[in-house]
Amino acid sequence: MTDSEVASPTPVTQLSFDPFAVDELEDAELDTLAHGAIALDARGIILRYNLAEARLARLDRHSVLGRHFFDEVAPCTRAPEFEGAFHQMVVSGAERVARFAYLFDFKFGAQLCDVEMIRAPAGKRWYVFVTRRDFLEPRDNLADGWAAPLQRELLRDPRADEGVRRDSAEQRVVEVDGDFLATLLHTARERYPLEWPRFCHDWGQRWGRRLMVGLEMESAEVHGASLRELPFARTVELIRNHLGRGGWGAVDVDTSFIADGLMVVDVSRSVLAEISETGRAGDGARGAPLLEGLLGAVFTHLSAKQLTAVEMPGAVPGGNRFVVLGAKMRSSAVTLLQSGTVTTPRGLLDSFRSTRTLEP
Repeated sequence: MTDSEVASPTPVTQLSFDPFAVDELEDAELDTLAHGAIALDARGIILRYNLAEARLARLDRHSVLGRHFFDEVAPCTRAPEFEGAFHQMVVSGAERVARFAYLFDFKFGAQLCDVEMIRAPAGKRWYVFVTRRDFLEPRDNLADGWAAPLQRELLRDPRADEGVRRDSAEQRVVEVDGDFLATLLHTARERYPLEWPRFCHDWGQRWGRRLMVGLEMESAEVHGASLRELPFARTVELIRNHLGRGGWGAVDVDTSFIADGLMVVDVSRSVLAEISETGRAGDGARGAPLLEGLLGAVFTHLSAKQLTAVEMPGAVPGGNRFVVLGAKMRSSAVTLLQSGTVTTPRGLLDSFRSTRTLEP
């Protein structure tokens, strides 16, 4: 790579998290970041590798952990402005941050990125944060060994991919039917009946966070923009299509009340709703906490505000209706909806206004 290929390195856009606190995050929390995050030791050995980076580099985490980042996983970074900057940071011990633009070469295409390298406060790990800015076609006439290897080229055992199913982006996928999920959730409900709703809600919430990481990657590759930069209707379409392709149900979003701080989401033909309902046949209770957690996480990510989803019992025959609103309003919304005195989104808004509990 020459200076003419990536002119005038530019600072990374303000990250949506504190990079100096990232070393304190658990791996599951690191996987919720929409930026690629790689932790290296002083030799350049990969210690941590988050979900966003794995998806955009089309690599499995188990294939890269313990490998040399510059020599084995990303040989396209063996340049003074990248590897040289890293070694300078390690040797000097003075610089805590290095920022620059860089063109990553993969065999499936090139990616123009903003890079931020930091030294963790403890000084034993160095983090590389990668924000994709543009996706390009593979470059011709690259030096041998320059482009990053494909997943199959990193496998130490030729049979290591037996029993593995991969999608078009080389990501591992597993196909399960509703019976698998139903038995899993039934077991949890039988063993921990009082914790069942919270279990489903938290599961849905964590799934929603990871789902949005994947959709951010898809949006960046296909549209060259983050989900928040796309028109809201287009973003909703991406979410709807993704869930529909996976067989999770049909999703419709009504934004008629969005100016009042509320959205309505209808989910129909959802196996998730069926298997995660809190009620048992004949006891009059129902609810889909897994979907509540999922939708709350999805719209929290999109709005950059803490939102929650609450089901409206019995609102849609054969389906589920949820209202999405500020998290501080959740308890009030649950009380009103469970009382049976409020049965419509407009009625919920009117009740909030009368008690002055509506968030701006």
